[in-house]
Amino acid sequence: MTPTRGRPPVVWILLACDRVERQTAFQAILEGAGFGVEFTDNGEPTVQRAKEQHYDLILLDLQSQITEGLRAAAAIREIEGKRGQLETPIMAILGRSVSGSEQYCLALGMNLVLHTPVPTVRFVRQIKELVSMREHSAA
Repeated sequence: MTPTRGRPPVVWILLACDRVERQTAFQAILEGAGFGVEFTDNGEPTVQRAKEQHYDLILLDLQSQITEGLRAAAAIREIEGKRGQLETPIMAILGRSVSGSEQYCLALGMNLVLHTPVPTVRFVRQIKELVSMREHSAA
């Protein structure tokens, strides 16, 4: 993985998002907070990348492809279980109008579901907390 600017990030995030304008906004926030970010579309490309590369967090933007994101999360959890590896934190971003999906996301093994709009400070804090929890359980 190659950082896009500045010093190499310590935390790498895989962002599954199919809309370029949202990718750009997420990238500005994430890189501004010092995170490294790589992009993929929701669905199978996300699963493939998670299989091949270690990420500290997977961020699923479920604004337009809820079903694909849910399938990806379930597949990632299944792969991690078969490999006996520590679960990668998965955070989902949902629109406010998506009712009932939060509980389903959590039941599939996602660690956190946020609804848009999410204040940047809260968003970054939640990512740091999820990554920190994983690091503590690995120790």
